Amino acid sequence: MNPRRLLMGGIIGAALAAITIVSAVAAFEGKDGGGGNGAKGPEEDDSQTVQRDMRRDLAGRLGIDIETVSIRSFETVTWPDGCMGVHYPYATCLAALTDGFVAILSDAEGQTYVYHGSRLDFVAVSFLDTDEAIIGGPVGEEPDAPAGRVADPRWAVRQHLSEALGLDFEDVALESFEEVQWPDGCRGVYFKDALCTQAIVDGWRATARVPGSDRTYLYHGQVAHAELVPEGDYFTAVWELAADEYRLGEPLAAD
Repeated sequence: MNPRRLLMGGIIGAALAAITIVSAVAAFEGKDGGGGNGAKGPEEDDSQTVQRDMRRDLAGRLGIDIETVSIRSFETVTWPDGCMGVHYPYATCLAALTDGFVAILSDAEGQTYVYHGSRLDFVAVSFLDTDEAIIGGPVGEEPDAPAGRVADPRWAVRQHLSEALGLDFEDVALESFEEVQWPDGCRGVYFKDALCTQAIVDGWRATARVPGSDRTYLYHGQVAHAELVPEGDYFTAVWELAADEYRLGEPLAAD
């Protein structure tokens, strides 16, 4: 047999084998959603990716191992615009409803951190300067959703107080916000003859103020897990209560 024909046949065979291998690898990568030209994976993969990115972001901010950061809750929401609930006076937002999420992350000590996000980006809300940024909430599940129907308690306090006093949201300032642990389910607000769940509750204590007044408005709340819940289910506007209706308690002392 002609040696040159044997050589050409070997080259062609090797080339065909290489093409077959490359095609198989590409098909495999496309099936798994990996690779630059592969098919896009299912939406839950996107969620897992952004959760991992947020954990990495928080770990970097705190200087801790990513394995000590966990996702406490991850709620899909619709933002009223492209700013994802974070508004600066000088910023312009995309004027369109935006699919996104509110997430609460936690470190090994139980400290919680709020993140707002969309399909394109996320913001570590707990690290923002609230004197500059106005923190807003997602679109309510119903057109007239009650105040407090948000996962971010900082926004909920300002929203509730502005509606209660008939003020604009921007006229209410958050004076203090402290993450605490309540000794029981009453969150430090004890009504006469009321029963409290006997378990330590992760929560918060906040005060708000309005311009031209020295009065502060006290709120006690708990960390809202999973779905967004109505106002009365996760915080109490203590300032609205009559003094003879309740006894005020304190959170557990920090270690």
